Amino acid sequence: MRLIVLCFSLAASVIAAAAGYSPDIKRGKALLENNCLICHDTRAFTRRDRIVHSVEQLRYQVNRWTWQTGLRWFPEDIADVVHYLNSTYYKYECSSTPC
Repeated sequence: MRLIVLCFSLAASVIAAAAGYSPDIKRGKALLENNCLICHDTRAFTRRDRIVHSVEQLRYQVNRWTWQTGLRWFPEDIADVVHYLNSTYYKYECSSTPC
C-alpha cells in the first residue's frame, strides 16, 4: 500500500511539473480547511514529534491521507495543499518544482 501511494505521489509531482502548474496557496488553504481540519487541527503541523521532515515526506503524507480518506484529489489539489502547508508551517527547501 505504501508503495502505491509513493508511486502516485511521484506521478502527481511529475504531471504537475510537466504541465507547468504553479501551486495556488489560497486554494491549498481552502482544501485543507474544508477536508483535513475536520479530523485534526493545525497542532498536527507544529508538534515536536511530527513525522514530516522534508517536502517529499509532506507530499507523501498529503497523498497518503487523500488516498485513505477517499478524497480523490487531482495532482493540482495535492500540490496546492503541499505548497500551503510548507509555506505556512514547515518551511522546507524545495528540491523540485512545483513545491
